[in-house]
Amino acid sequence: MYRILGLLGIASLLKRIANLEAWGSYATIDWGLDLILVYIPGILIVILAYYIGIKVFPYYGFWGLLQEDKFNLSA
Repeated sequence: MYRILGLLGIASLLKRIANLEAWGSYATIDWGLDLILVYIPGILIVILAYYIGIKVFPYYGFWGLLQEDKFNLSA
């Protein structure tokens, strides 16, 4: 769940950056508000999602597949 949240956060940030047509009409205060209210919280959410995902579920890979070789189980 955390990795999906991180991927959605990355996608939303990239979509926001890709909207280059609207950037020409921004004033300086708009740039600052956009940075403070959108980009910094978005980046922090993505970092926090991946950090929690790695710490809470260390045996799962990037795509959510269980990595059985990390268990060190011997039969």
